[in-house]
Order: sequence, then C-alpha cells, then structure tokens
Amino acid sequence: MVGMAMEEEEKRKKRVLPINQYEGPILDAIANNTVVVIIGDTGSGKTTQLAQILYRAGYTANGIVAVTQPRRVAAVSVARRVAYEMGVQLGDEVGYSIRFEDRTSSKTCIKYLTDGCLLRECLFDYKFQQYSVIILDEAHERSLNTLFHAYVHPLLGADENLGEPWQPVTAIHDKGTYCWVY
Repeated sequence: MVGMAMEEEEKRKKRVLPINQYEGPILDAIANNTVVVIIGDTGSGKTTQLAQILYRAGYTANGIVAVTQPRRVAAVSVARRVAYEMGVQLGDEVGYSIRFEDRTSSKTCIKYLTDGCLLRECLFDYKFQQYSVIILDEAHERSLNTLFHAYVHPLLGADENLGEPWQPVTAIHDKGTYCWVY
C-alpha cells in the first residue's frame, strides 16, 4: 500500500512540472524548426521530461533521442531517473554512454551521454544519423564556440535540404515564447 501511494505521488509530481504545461508548443517548435532552444527554471523538468515528451510524440520511431550532459555522473543519474519514471530497465529503452561505459542496447530509444561521447561518435558519423533529436542539456555550462562549432554548424551546413545554415531558433521559457534569429 505504501509503495502504491509513493508511486502515485511520483506521477502527480511529474504531471505538475512546468515543462509539461508547454508540451504542445514545444512539439510545435521542434516540428517547425531545425534548432530549438528551451529555457526554463531549475527544477522545471527540462532534463528528465523533454526526452520523454519526444518519446511519447513518436520521435524515437526513426532514431534515438540523445541528451548530452556535461558530466558523467549526471548522464548516469538522469538516465536512471528517466528509466525509473518510464518503468523500464536501465540499458533497454533508456540508457547512457560515458567514457569507458556504455549501458545501451538495440532497444535504446533515449540515450544520455557526455559531450565527449557525442563528439567521439561524430568521428564516425558526422551527421549523427542514428539520432532523430539531439538535446544539448545544460548548454550554459559550455562555451558558445563549443556548441556552435562542434554541433550546430556542422549539422546545419551538412545537408543541402536544410537550406541556409542560419535557421530560426525558438526559445520556450516558463514566462512565454520568444523567437530569435541567429
């Protein structure tokens, strides 16, 4: 009985996270833009909920949703948390990849990994074809040069179908929606 009450409390907390209120606008922004910047307060659910929102919306049907983390401990702990929330075994639908450790499988739909692991994968697949979405979480902890030159610019310039390499960027913030053009 106590276990069920705790489970229901966890589900309730998950539903009230601020990011879940913006699920529709976030999915619209992602569908209509090449690059989307999501800004929210600490504890709003960006790290744990965004990949799950994309999973529920079917973005994992054609590839993995990758979520980068600046540190190994964050990649592991967030992957554990998301696997728990989704009720799946860690390493199956939700996994992680850090230096010297890969806890993923052929069933992995959501993958938390460090920047270094993603950059290493870039050596073999610069278009990141195994991924349907790449989320650069905690972007404020990286330099703008690292973000732009390592990830965004090669992706935008690598495919003629994307058009101009300067696409609109939509930012979703807890206080509203803003459109920026870089």
